[in-house]
Amino acid sequence: MSQIITFDFETYYAPKYTLSTMSIPDYVLDERFKIHGAAVKIDQEKPFWLEPEDIEDFLIAHKDAWFLFHNAQFDAYILSVEYRFFPSMVLDTLCLGALICGWYSRLGLKDLLEFLGGPPKGDDLGKSKGIRDLSSVPGLKEAIVSYALNDAEITRWLFDALLERGAKLLGKETLQKELRIIHETMRLLYPDEKKRLCVDSRVLSKAVLEEEKEEEQRLQSMAAQFTYPVAEFKKMLRSRTAFPQFMAERLGISMPTKISKTTGKSTYALAKNDTGLKALRETLEGTPAGELLALRETVGSSIAQTRGHRLLRLADGRDIAPVPVFLNYGGAQQTLRWSGGAKLNLQNLPRGSWLRKSFIPPEGHKLVVCDYSSVEARVLAWLAQDEDLLRVFREGRDVYVEFGRSVWGGAMMDGADSDEDSPEYKAFKKRRFVSKTCVLGLGYSAGWTVLEGVLRTGSMGTVVVLDKSVCETLGVDDVWIRERLISYRDYLRGKMGEVDARMRWEALMLPLKNNADILWHFGATMRLVEIYRTARPSVTALWRQMDIRSLQRTSQVGYVGVEWDGGDLRLRLPGGTALIYPGMQENGAYGRGDGVLHTYGAKLVENVTQAVARNLLRDAWLDARREGLNVVLSVHDELVCVEKDGDAERAAETLTGIMSTVPVWAEGLPLDAEAKVIDSYADK
Repeated sequence: MSQIITFDFETYYAPKYTLSTMSIPDYVLDERFKIHGAAVKIDQEKPFWLEPEDIEDFLIAHKDAWFLFHNAQFDAYILSVEYRFFPSMVLDTLCLGALICGWYSRLGLKDLLEFLGGPPKGDDLGKSKGIRDLSSVPGLKEAIVSYALNDAEITRWLFDALLERGAKLLGKETLQKELRIIHETMRLLYPDEKKRLCVDSRVLSKAVLEEEKEEEQRLQSMAAQFTYPVAEFKKMLRSRTAFPQFMAERLGISMPTKISKTTGKSTYALAKNDTGLKALRETLEGTPAGELLALRETVGSSIAQTRGHRLLRLADGRDIAPVPVFLNYGGAQQTLRWSGGAKLNLQNLPRGSWLRKSFIPPEGHKLVVCDYSSVEARVLAWLAQDEDLLRVFREGRDVYVEFGRSVWGGAMMDGADSDEDSPEYKAFKKRRFVSKTCVLGLGYSAGWTVLEGVLRTGSMGTVVVLDKSVCETLGVDDVWIRERLISYRDYLRGKMGEVDARMRWEALMLPLKNNADILWHFGATMRLVEIYRTARPSVTALWRQMDIRSLQRTSQVGYVGVEWDGGDLRLRLPGGTALIYPGMQENGAYGRGDGVLHTYGAKLVENVTQAVARNLLRDAWLDARREGLNVVLSVHDELVCVEKDGDAERAAETLTGIMSTVPVWAEGLPLDAEAKVIDSYADK
């Protein structure tokens, strides 16, 4: 291991100018930004202070060293912006904390130290709030320097403790992989003029107008869906009491709670970083309720600034400019997947949007984009040891069409060879889309109420309302549908009680009151769920095997290791990582002290599936870098590279080969990937 330099910037902050309310680039690029200095610790030597004028020379003299930070996105981004410097290796205790301790503790330096029994963190920083010249207050600079030096000391202590704990939990090989991928994630922050993803400011200007228009349209559409006046709907979304009540009454979703640090009483966990809200956000992703939650976070923000505005600021007046990519390592805590950072959320760029079109390669380069084909469906089939479905993948057949055959029979392929503008072909595409939605959405035990909402609201990109003809194909009549609805209402009463069940039922029936033909849509989705579960007995068996009570009686479920440690559930995954559920109760309740979460067998299957898919992408990313490919972005199951014009086709071939190659730890998993060479991210 090379020389490790623990490095910690101290900067000016004020009541309305702080990282608690601003994104990192907004804070660093603000005209108020000022560096007070930096605390430095070389290996295990005594830490020392660098004045601002000495930092650049220090960096030049230590360009080959490894740099250790707590929250590298902040410190490494400052190094990039202010000094055009990026370390040869970035180490980050915040990221390591997410990997090793995030299940138990918040990820602040103080929180992690307390959890691991480390030395105390100082509290003198607050004395400098709002003071630009530390020397103007007697004794203040000395206090802040002492505070910073202690932070450097305890950050190194934390790093060593995390390495030791991580080696025991994950093994040295997996830990080394995770250290490398943390570095690669932070490497995306350095906007090299010739090697990074760029934005076209001229296109971004159109994106800003589009975003503002779409935001208002989303608000109006949601308000209409729930029969609310727009102004009242917006007021409800912003309310800390009315919104949870709305979610419970209209959607049957209980908002998570926490204990208020101010009052000591239970309150709704609605802050963006609250554990319960983050878990709920992940659970509801891609559903109508998830869209409503995302809309609330947008409408409720006091900073009316779109992603387009932020990207324009990063471009700094240039027509074409390289941009830093902020990805939160382990941001999706339940799966360790990356999430979008700095309020830019590049993990979710709408297809066909001006925002997506604005992302381009630098001059003389191409974007090479490669993504796994149906990776979650493949991983789920592998975990469930569903040989029939695995055979479909191995033989290269269309898994969505295959499921469609079990729904529409021989009529599934009608129109498949017709002209793309013909009604017959569009009908085929609609059938395939419904089948795709079922394959991707029903593998984690989603019920018909979720499926009908996803199709009816278009949350997967296309609005589909299934009609009477589909029900006739499925052998479903109105009597059958009404019987199922009555059974579902009785189920709600038994689960929720009479009052809550009635409110949930009324919310569910609202679309039916506005359009009687929605009854057929309800019936078709009910039958589709039944068909899926009948067709995939290995998957439904896996749900039962992953039920908490079942896990208490076994040490292995297929490829997943099961361990219990003092009440904590630990799932050891293919690829070396582990998912940990502290204080797991038999009823699926678990938590780390700042909120109680709930899970169940099929939800654990979803967590495991997505975490294994994440490990596949991690290995592919690292292999791509070893092959010299220039990865500039990762989105879910996709890698994006910037390569020279003459090298792009070769790079696409190499990347396809890497992502189609099954790792040793996933023997028997049929992988497939496809790469494209494009001039704009919108071409994907």
